[in-house]
Amino acid sequence: MNLNFFGSGYTLQRINGVEYDQEYGDHIVHDTVDLEDYLQRENVQRQNGVIGCWLAHTRAIENTRADDGLTVVLEDDFMFRKDFFRKSIDMIINFKRDFDVLIFDPSGLGPKREHFLEPGIFNAKGSSYPYFYGSHCLFYNRRSIPKILKIKQKSKISDYDGFLLSNTSIKTYIFYTGESMGISLGSNISGSSSLTSFLLGIRNRFKFLIRRS
Repeated sequence: MNLNFFGSGYTLQRINGVEYDQEYGDHIVHDTVDLEDYLQRENVQRQNGVIGCWLAHTRAIENTRADDGLTVVLEDDFMFRKDFFRKSIDMIINFKRDFDVLIFDPSGLGPKREHFLEPGIFNAKGSSYPYFYGSHCLFYNRRSIPKILKIKQKSKISDYDGFLLSNTSIKTYIFYTGESMGISLGSNISGSSSLTSFLLGIRNRFKFLIRRS
């Protein structure tokens, strides 16, 4: 489905969610072949969420043209204020480093001092949970997508944001705008109960709506 992207002239394509089924699941070409290790070491409650997220993010970028430009991948619990995209594009224009992926406004405890690069921008390589988690909003350098897919094919499944931050071959940076967040409404990534996840999502939504710094 292609839609006008908030009146901007860009298009929005919705990628249906994917839930991994060990017996009947269809695997696409860029997905890791080593699912068994993950299935044996992770609890059942997290498997569908983490594997499904891994598969869905792959589907979102596998048919993207490797040309100059950006592709933005948003998860369905992503919220933003009206200034978010203007502010994010301004930050990217002024960012003078090569990058593969930018993670915007993740959840977590926040960056350490050693992560700092410039105001609102951090290099968090090797650091993920609890400092950063949630791949709710990703800006991909389209030239880098074939490389990322190739690395994914050779990697073991993990939380997707952790994969982007821990793999030293992928240039990933964290950007903070204060204008967006993932509310984790009904998420089955965390391993919490459905009711707990739902209530936390409602809390996060209200916190975001009333917070203005």
